[in-house]
Amino acid sequence: MLATLALACACLAVERAKGVANFSGTWKLDREQSRGPSLATSPTAVEIRQRGDEFKFVYFSGEKSTASETFLADGTERERYSTRLERAYARVRWEKRELLITTQHVLDARGYQTYSETDSWAVSQDRKTLTNKLSDGTVLVYERLAALDPENQLPVDVLEGVKP
Repeated sequence: MLATLALACACLAVERAKGVANFSGTWKLDREQSRGPSLATSPTAVEIRQRGDEFKFVYFSGEKSTASETFLADGTERERYSTRLERAYARVRWEKRELLITTQHVLDARGYQTYSETDSWAVSQDRKTLTNKLSDGTVLVYERLAALDPENQLPVDVLEGVKP
């Protein structure tokens, strides 16, 4: 009975690992492959630390860190930021192997002036490129700079190398 339970848990872990892409690493913007209206103001590099569905994005302009954000990809709406003129709420979720960040912007106290935008992040199968599609049509392509931190790696197949 314990063996059956262990096998069931392992199968669920394998299924979960297959559905979640690993974005961990340091990524440099490839301007030749990128395009769109936001290209000129986009981060030149991004560092992503991922543990399962938890993400920390650190954005860079040259060598200088310009911003950081933390997300949990569980589909729950959370406050993203708040200014004197605007409040923003983000809902982060997986759709296949793409990370979708939908942000609802509220521009007045009563919520009458609102708009939303959805940005997506996807890593290539070989884990060498990261593509960020913005809601304004901008496509940013990043190339991996550093090897993955082994502590942050998600196994491709947790049963890889295990004989039946």
